[in-house]
Amino acid sequence: EMFHHGWSSYMTYAYPKDELNPFNCTGRGSDRYDPTNININDVLGDYGVTLVDTLDTLAIMGEQREFENAVKLVTRHVSFNQDSKVQVFETNIRSLGGLLSAHILASESQYGYTIDGYNGELLQAAKDLAQRLVPAFQMSRTGIPYPRVNLRFGVPKSETVETCTAGAGSLILEFGVLSRLTNDPFYENLAKKALKALWERRSDIDLMGNAINLQTGQWVYAASSVGAGIDSFFEYLLKAHILFGDDEYYDMFEDAYSAIMTYVADSSGYLYKNVDMASAQLMSHWIDSLSAFWPGLQVLYGDLEMAIKSHLTYYNLWKKYRGIPERYNFVQDDVDIGFYPIRPEFAESTYFLYRATRDPFYLEVGEMILEDINDRARLPCGFASLADVRTDALEDRMESFVLSETFKYLYLLFDVDHPLNHEDSNFVFTTEGHVMPMPVKNNITRQRPSESSGKIRTTCQSYSALQNQWIGGSPHGKNHSLSFTMSHQPVADYAQYLIRRNTFSEPVVLSRDGYCEIPKMATDKFKLKFGAIQDEHYSITPRILKLIDGLFSSTLAGLDLEFTKSLRGGDGYDVTKGSYDYYRWLSTGQSFQIPFLAIQPYFSSELLALEFHFPSGVVLSSRNSTPEEVITVHIGSFDGISQQNIIGARAVFGPDLSEMEEMETSLVIFDPLLDTFLGCTQYSEDEKNAISGNTVIVGRGNCNFEDKALLAQSAGAAAVIFVNVDENKIFQVVGSTTPKRQVHIPSLMISSKEALQLLGNNLDHRFPLHIPGAKLKNLQPSYLSYDTKLTVNGKIVHNLVFV
Repeated sequence: EMFHHGWSSYMTYAYPKDELNPFNCTGRGSDRYDPTNININDVLGDYGVTLVDTLDTLAIMGEQREFENAVKLVTRHVSFNQDSKVQVFETNIRSLGGLLSAHILASESQYGYTIDGYNGELLQAAKDLAQRLVPAFQMSRTGIPYPRVNLRFGVPKSETVETCTAGAGSLILEFGVLSRLTNDPFYENLAKKALKALWERRSDIDLMGNAINLQTGQWVYAASSVGAGIDSFFEYLLKAHILFGDDEYYDMFEDAYSAIMTYVADSSGYLYKNVDMASAQLMSHWIDSLSAFWPGLQVLYGDLEMAIKSHLTYYNLWKKYRGIPERYNFVQDDVDIGFYPIRPEFAESTYFLYRATRDPFYLEVGEMILEDINDRARLPCGFASLADVRTDALEDRMESFVLSETFKYLYLLFDVDHPLNHEDSNFVFTTEGHVMPMPVKNNITRQRPSESSGKIRTTCQSYSALQNQWIGGSPHGKNHSLSFTMSHQPVADYAQYLIRRNTFSEPVVLSRDGYCEIPKMATDKFKLKFGAIQDEHYSITPRILKLIDGLFSSTLAGLDLEFTKSLRGGDGYDVTKGSYDYYRWLSTGQSFQIPFLAIQPYFSSELLALEFHFPSGVVLSSRNSTPEEVITVHIGSFDGISQQNIIGARAVFGPDLSEMEEMETSLVIFDPLLDTFLGCTQYSEDEKNAISGNTVIVGRGNCNFEDKALLAQSAGAAAVIFVNVDENKIFQVVGSTTPKRQVHIPSLMISSKEALQLLGNNLDHRFPLHIPGAKLKNLQPSYLSYDTKLTVNGKIVHNLVFV
């Protein structure tokens, strides 16, 4: 009924436009007035996107007459010869996939959806559309396609050369099926070359970056995750093996999955982080709604145990917000971006988990999703996006995937006797939820890897949730019930606490066996509280700075922790206030460590720990060296008196700043309107004279950071500072994935906000601009001592030292 409401609203009020505006009951096409509005123009190409995207859903939901009418509308009225610049990825998964899936269903009798008189018109339309995407591949030196293409005129000359891993690496299913249906390997070869070009540029630890320069093959954003910008790359590796029977895709997926479980998954198995692809260091503290597809892919791979854990994280997010926010900060326990356009990923994973376990818990999850969407997003004309899951605000847009995916997965979840739920041949759902069946001549069988191989098992684990748990009393009493569902399993407790911490009066302990429980009150308990710093140079409250998607504090003033005698015996103590990671074993005796997560809101790196030495004081120390070291740049003014302190992140290449002595140079910056400012070309002799012996400031873009440093070095620079001109944040600066060339000069990144602070009123000076008195200095191993007070059980302990 919900699908029919959305579909009929689109056909009544929006067709032949691309999407439905549910507020005003009107249609929406591309934004011709603002070509830069990629949120709209990447998807909408003025050819009835929702109609094309929904074709196979009509058939699968039993709307055969509507399916036949929709196919006729596409074959008679839809034209892809449009002067529209669209995203290759979105057009591929929504439109090319929709055409191919509908063609297979309409022409293959074994699926029960054939259309009398149908003669392959959708396949011809798919080939026409694919040909319009081909220039995106042909204009690239690496074979990695451009992110956008004009359907009529090809790749615009001004098109960016930066593309995301998911966008370039999630084309093989649709292009491969098109090749096999047309008996023309051309399309599959294009997509496979792009996919392998990305894979060949993975890091030494088999992690993929998020964004890459498609002409040079250099990574421009090194964050690795299972979320936005990279998600469906992994999905298509595994599904290409399932659909086509090609072991090469399977081998790539196994290596990728092993790296993810080693470096991206956190130790509990409930969260998948954003880490640097080369070093695996944490880069941000959020997860996004797109990554909710991951548990479903884990089911498909056979890692059911981890799929259950990761799904519980998103389940509790939904329970907390009645939707999944676009970004959720798991450290601050808050929403970063609250938008939810009725995405399908969580429903998709719920469907896969129910198919694997038959646990009615997942039917209850589906019911929850269905009721919340109907209650919060339904309007007289279709369904609107949630502008913010924390409020009832809506946005006037119904994306095509609401009908193509979200309602399809919910329908199949409850229709347990649907033919697709009993289909044994090779078929997959694409990342847009399109059904792709592809019979193969030979059955694919694989041996389970040996225990010593280190590989994850490749056959689905048996579900062992039937651990009889008597709820509400003794099994022999009168008031009791027997529960088999996931919601009553021990593994669910920790996930609930992880996301909905404010509902617990006591923290949840994750035991050594992976079970969760509410700890009992202990008798041996004491509190630890840091007093305010009594110093005229420092404020009473901690000075909190936003840094690398985290927090950095210059003091511990106001921090309040509580410790309890360890429930596991021994002389250790557990943190029972201020942390969600309680499983870490604390050292014993007069000196013990506190997990850094206990003070996460106060600092920027998870690699730190507090160590208490009684009675001498407290040390904040680093467990491991981190490439995201905090660097201070002391900038002198023209009068040489005042100075500014700038925070930056060092590069992984070049000298180790912690081993260097403080250096003093002048700063040189060239006109930002000139190419010289980007530092990607050889400097002229005049420019070299200005740079020689000084620190040169260059912008981000056009080439990788290592190339910028080498060019500055060849010009005689003493150091180089990169400015992140796109965002007000900094991240680890990495070089190429090729063998490292020798960079001898130090380099670091600062944000555009701090660059403006640095240059200030000097921007009106003639270029090149010289600023004397710049100093680069590493905070580590410098020591900053404060006259503060540390109180332990009422006793004042002095000498708080930062390392």
